[in-house]
Amino acid sequence: MVLHISTIRFSLRFQRDGHLLPWIGAVLRGAFGGVLREFACRVGGVDCGECPLVRTCAYGYLFRTPVPASCSDLTPYTHAPHPFAFRPPMIDFVSRDKEIDVDLLLVGKGTEYLPYFRIALAELGRRGLGKQRLRFRIAKTRCVRTWRNLDCSPDAGSELAFPLSVRQVSPDSDQHPNELKLFFMTPLYLEVHGRELRRFDFRVFILATVRRLEDLALWHCGVDLRGEFHNLIGIAKDIRVGNEQTQHLSLWRSSATQGRHIPVGGLSGGVSLAGDLRPFATLFDAAEHVGVGKKTSFGLGQVMFYRWEDIPA
Repeated sequence: MVLHISTIRFSLRFQRDGHLLPWIGAVLRGAFGGVLREFACRVGGVDCGECPLVRTCAYGYLFRTPVPASCSDLTPYTHAPHPFAFRPPMIDFVSRDKEIDVDLLLVGKGTEYLPYFRIALAELGRRGLGKQRLRFRIAKTRCVRTWRNLDCSPDAGSELAFPLSVRQVSPDSDQHPNELKLFFMTPLYLEVHGRELRRFDFRVFILATVRRLEDLALWHCGVDLRGEFHNLIGIAKDIRVGNEQTQHLSLWRSSATQGRHIPVGGLSGGVSLAGDLRPFATLFDAAEHVGVGKKTSFGLGQVMFYRWEDIPA
């Protein structure tokens, strides 16, 4: 069983210097949603939850993927997780004529909507981003897996999809050592009983990874992984977490849709993991590809695992 994912890299060239607070990911994702809705919506003034076209609308699918009533026993959510995630660098300042690479992760059916992302981002660049209305243009569009230039291609993206295997790794595999370093490349936002976690917990991390993998597979790839990895949640308590060098970043963004400020921060830094890590190899690989935790569509939850000898200087 596999998940099909695509990663597209947009190189954005800004026309002048400026700040994008709290960071470019939060501003880009929020503004993109508004522009996409303008392009995609054909029934103005109607809430997506009441719109009869929500299942055929690009905005409805990407932002409000409905969970059928017949499947309500499978998930506690009224909407499926987004089948996309922006992955911009963790910066809050852009420079004139300097390219900023923003990766776009598309999962399953979400790969079919690549043209909508390209059109909406181009329009967003013409309007300007953030309070300073920083304008940009898309200098290049490439497939990260093949580095194929997509600027003049009508490809929807599905043929660029990379099959991510979600099969369990054999317990006898030596793919992973007994010690790894886990880095949070962007803030990691985890919740326990609806409350944000302020200190890293490996079991919660694994639980969040399993849930995200199951939900993406079920709602966007048509693959049922429920129960496939639940045994790992139980043995996660045996993994030792040490050398914890983390801090909590309190970042907020203003949401025009919700009419309030919402958190886009989380844990930054990294931890070391020790113990029998072999059973978790598949989840670690999936976590690096699709992200972990809440607010991944903004770019949060990007993680990377390293062997100690492979840690970059």
